[in-house]
Amino acid sequence: MRLQHLFNRAKRFDREEGGSVAIVFALTATAVFGVVGLAVDYGRAMSMHARIQQVADAAALKGALILKNTNDEAKAKAAAESHFNALLSDNGITTLSTTGQGGSVPPLQVTTSMADGSVRVVASTPLETYFMGLMGINEVPINVDTVASTAVKNIDIGLMIDVTGSMGWADNTISTADCAEADGTKLGAARCASKDFLEILMPQGDNTRVKMAIAPFSQYVKLGRTRAATLTGLPETRSAQNWKVRKKYNSTCTNSNWYTKSSCYNTNTYYNGDEPSGDNDDRRSSGGSWTEYLKSCIAERKNRDATDNTPVNGDWDPGYQTSSSDTCTPNDEVMPLTSTKANIQAKIDSLTTPTGGTAGHIGTAWAWYTISPNFASLWPASSQPAAYEDDKTLKAVLLLTDGDYTMHNSVSGCNGSDPCSPARQDARSICTSMKAKGVMVFAVGFGLAGSQNQLTPAQIAALQESDGRKVLADCAGEGRYFFPYNGAQLRQAFSDVATAMKAVLGEVRVGQANATTPAE
Repeated sequence: MRLQHLFNRAKRFDREEGGSVAIVFALTATAVFGVVGLAVDYGRAMSMHARIQQVADAAALKGALILKNTNDEAKAKAAAESHFNALLSDNGITTLSTTGQGGSVPPLQVTTSMADGSVRVVASTPLETYFMGLMGINEVPINVDTVASTAVKNIDIGLMIDVTGSMGWADNTISTADCAEADGTKLGAARCASKDFLEILMPQGDNTRVKMAIAPFSQYVKLGRTRAATLTGLPETRSAQNWKVRKKYNSTCTNSNWYTKSSCYNTNTYYNGDEPSGDNDDRRSSGGSWTEYLKSCIAERKNRDATDNTPVNGDWDPGYQTSSSDTCTPNDEVMPLTSTKANIQAKIDSLTTPTGGTAGHIGTAWAWYTISPNFASLWPASSQPAAYEDDKTLKAVLLLTDGDYTMHNSVSGCNGSDPCSPARQDARSICTSMKAKGVMVFAVGFGLAGSQNQLTPAQIAALQESDGRKVLADCAGEGRYFFPYNGAQLRQAFSDVATAMKAVLGEVRVGQANATTPAE
């Protein structure tokens, strides 16, 4: 009304002044209305853009999380589209339409990429103007383009599995209907739990971002003869021959009879063609030659070394045997890192013969060595662990045992009969060393005495040093140890660990500002 009043006064003034004012007023009013209208329509466009941008960001984030957790691009795309449409309605926007600027543009486009774990959402719609039409502008295109992606991370996992004799004890809490690998034993339950673990980390099959190694242990670990040779620098086989070497020369030990009198010579074995020094009168071969075979049973590193320093000759010396049979306790070889799900599955299925005592410090060490770049020379190219400096790779170990550590091959008295303090001490030292290098440690004590319930940090601190639960809790640290009492609880513990590992594989970044949202 105020504007109309002014306009009417201008018209009367215009009649009195000969009409010139009307022309000036018309031109001025058009400019004023245009500026005001431009501000109004621009504000509407900015508000609409902000709301659609928020919807697109949320949809891209949703899709990226689905992609990270399932490795399924179709599911991720569908989730992003569904989330976008639902949030659009919540924001008071009924629908998007084709822009029409320069041709027909789909109002919503969602694309995915496994290469960087990204989901891209592009949304377009026209906004009809209220005032800018006076200037020939009937609509303003609203375009948003946002990308959410995981900070692509990989994971190297070393899984220690106890295959000692006690793992053959009964556990019938898992039925074969529920898990085909269940056979009524604790080891069967461990196979079930390990496969659950695998399914969470590799739900769609082979996943190059996830590599897993398996280190079965009892009183040793078994590397296989070829890897044992690489580790020790010793030949896989060696030829051997006995020689008699003169010990003395006197009237009793004459040149003609010294080699027939035991008091006159020593019998020594020489290898790979070596012979004792001296002339022919001072040495005689004794018996034929034979072949000896390097043992592949690997005990603890010498001098109770708790590091993963690059192996050098002399760190291990498994010895030789005359039999070519590569037997060991356990008979299950260490499997290096692989991202092939079927191979991991087959290895788990092969763990069927529990035997031997519990040298948990050795199992702990080799779970670490499988993911340590310092042991890369042992493994094939496809099983090479990432460097510690690789910030795109998480390193983790999971330790599973069902008993107190009772074996230590270099300490007398630790023969598998009673708890062995040196084995526990060495396990702790190894865990401390690997955590210092950024390795995440999880530990599961299966059916240990009194382990029906998860323990609080205060309860752990109150345990005696000889309690098997304490060494595992010390190894893993708060929040990363589990004490399931039966097979069913073991499966849950492994699922919890797998979920925890997956949750820290990466964060999800959304938008151009690289804003970070914690991964679900």
